[in-house]
Amino acid sequence: MSKVFLIIGFIFIVIGFSNHFGFNIPIISKLGNLPGDIRILRNNFSLYIPITTCILLSIFFNLIFKLFSKI
Repeated sequence: MSKVFLIIGFIFIVIGFSNHFGFNIPIISKLGNLPGDIRILRNNFSLYIPITTCILLSIFFNLIFKLFSKI
């Protein structure tokens, strides 16, 4: 299980560096703009609630953990 966490951590580091240096991954760049994510913008106030993004990430990580736990 620790290998899974190391691999996922390494993937997050690679994605973070690629986004920082301008190499946008199309799937990752659309993740915050899904229909179902709530965004409220006012004069001095902004609120962002990524409901759909959280649900999709939860399903993705659940499948990954189940896949690696069977190995």
